Amino acid sequence: MKKWLLILLVGVMATGTLLAGEQATTSEEGVLPESWEQYVRHVTGGNDLGTWIATGKTAGIFEGIPAGLDFTFVLERRLGDNGNTVLGSYIQKTADGRVISTGTQVTYWDSESGMIKSSSSGFDTGEPYTGIYTALDIDFGSGTERWSYVEKSRGETTEYLVENSRTGTNQRLSDYEQVDGSGAIHFKFKRANPLEGVLARFDILGTWESTRPDGSRTITRHSGALDGRAVFSGTRNVGTDGTSEEVSARGMWWDAKRKKVRFQVFTSRGGSFTGEMISLTTEGDSSTMVIRYRGANENGIAMSGTFTRVLTGDSLVSTFSDFSREDRPRAPGQSSQSSTWKRTGRD
Repeated sequence: MKKWLLILLVGVMATGTLLAGEQATTSEEGVLPESWEQYVRHVTGGNDLGTWIATGKTAGIFEGIPAGLDFTFVLERRLGDNGNTVLGSYIQKTADGRVISTGTQVTYWDSESGMIKSSSSGFDTGEPYTGIYTALDIDFGSGTERWSYVEKSRGETTEYLVENSRTGTNQRLSDYEQVDGSGAIHFKFKRANPLEGVLARFDILGTWESTRPDGSRTITRHSGALDGRAVFSGTRNVGTDGTSEEVSARGMWWDAKRKKVRFQVFTSRGGSFTGEMISLTTEGDSSTMVIRYRGANENGIAMSGTFTRVLTGDSLVSTFSDFSREDRPRAPGQSSQSSTWKRTGRD
């Protein structure tokens, strides 16, 4: 819906003071960018492009959107027209998947007024709406912005005052208040994190143990990091006499360019391997992740293989197959080995 687009499209651009030599226009409304280029620097420098998600409950302050509906809102935005506009597209759905709002927004420099404006249009519960945002002021120190928004929908014209603020690296807050004081709503946005969705289906976090026939163990601990955008893992071997030795470390993250879950593995002997998730499937209460690794051991010999990991609750079966050395596959009877892991904690 146009209302939520603002926080992300025109977002909280100001992440610091103005660059040397830049000027700002001060009016009765406050401080405004003096040029489109200055504004774009704040958009890109503030990491405001990309995909953002909000969840909440509608408040009934927008024509055609009834109050009390649980919703999920997904917005994608980017620079357009060789950097001369900021483009956004969005869809808002209820919990049962019904689309209650969808549309686009274009933010641009209005040369006639010398101000930042944004044109929004789309459909709310099947009926068209149009709207115009006009920047009132931007606090370049704190990142707080104020905008006026005028929307026309279903024959009604409604005016809003909008205040946006940055509440964290990956969080935004957008406050909408009807100018006549009849209603208000607050929206919390979070930068989309595809790795979160993967971990929701394949919950690997915690400490896992695999015991060998002789009683020795391998222990791996997977920990979330970087605001949930990476998983760091450490593996050690524990002998029957209690001695412990670190054997490998691993990072897992979402590669935005390749749109894949990627892995990087380092071993205590000096080997290093990169991996990529090939597939993730779910059947019943089990999820299967397939990962293909390639790299080199401590002697620089190229090696590759496939890990198939089947997760069922706190049990994990990991199978290593399709192993090759210097692009020479192992004999069929030697190409696969499995291990069983149990989750022993979620610390």
